[in-house]
Amino acid sequence: MKDLHATVRGTARQAPSAVYAFLADFSRYPAWYPSGVKTADLTAPDRGRCVLALTQGPIQRDFDMEMAIETIPESSITLRRLPKSADDREQLAVTWRLEPRAGGAETELSAEFAARLSIPGWLPLGGVERAIPQGFLDAALAALNR
Repeated sequence: MKDLHATVRGTARQAPSAVYAFLADFSRYPAWYPSGVKTADLTAPDRGRCVLALTQGPIQRDFDMEMAIETIPESSITLRRLPKSADDREQLAVTWRLEPRAGGAETELSAEFAARLSIPGWLPLGGVERAIPQGFLDAALAALNR
């Protein structure tokens, strides 16, 4: 098992309430990040199913997963992969953290990626742990800052 962690940051030129509403809308992720999230559908108010596309270095693959959606209004949103079975030990989470800036007119936004994945030790990852949250952040900021 390999542990992967990275955090990236940027600024959205919108208030935290607008940024939170945008990021909390799980089913809209494919609309603003189609190269990273192929599908995203709510299956319950706090759960969804998605297909994430990963193209980084030698890894080019789609991952179909059930996600728990954990929210703290206007503060954070965590998308956490749910295990496929009782013996599934892989973990993956993307957490958005929001902090007001410029008197509440802007939002400091961070995307945190944490995973524990079964990846062969010989496989070069080429910065995949940073590329994943950076892709999410870049796409979100491009949509929010239009």
